[in-house]
Amino acid sequence: MLVTGGGAFNRFLIEAIDARLDPLGITLVVPDEQTAAYKEALVMALIGALRWRQQTNILSSVTGASRDSVNGALWVSEV
Repeated sequence: MLVTGGGAFNRFLIEAIDARLDPLGITLVVPDEQTAAYKEALVMALIGALRWRQQTNILSSVTGASRDSVNGALWVSEV
């Protein structure tokens, strides 16, 4: 299992997850810091772009919600 984002930097969390996955034969992989942070930035950019286009960016199949939705706030500032 590939772990990225903020949780990948939490050594206690990673060790706890690894301890539960090891008996199941699942290998936990934490990439280098730059890769973990970059992946998180890409996902946030995608969610923001979908929000900008008013397209679904939250899937009920992932969250358990009753329906898909468009989430996030958008503030446009005139400079």
